[in-house]
Amino acid sequence: MRDGLQAIPQRQHGRSVGRAAARREYARTYDPAMADIDIPAHLIDLESTAWAEQQQGALTYAAADAVQAAYREHAAATGASRLELEMAVKQAVRHPESEPAA
Repeated sequence: MRDGLQAIPQRQHGRSVGRAAARREYARTYDPAMADIDIPAHLIDLESTAWAEQQQGALTYAAADAVQAAYREHAAATGASRLELEMAVKQAVRHPESEPAA
């Protein structure tokens, strides 16, 4: 510890500390039923295509970038959280059986 600065802890009680840990905790506790997010069909289509490509090992950078750009544009246009939007779309595409009945 030089000049009164403390070292940033890398692990605390066996868990990572930092943004990655915060994202994991958020993902673990995320409940799509609690999110009031309007998901347009084009985002479902983009994510479905990207998910199929990823499962086949054929996802390209261009395809992944197109999905991320669509998330950013929709979030900016609606004022929604990009992270919550992305998580809700992925939940709907990858785990449709866990969506609440409407």
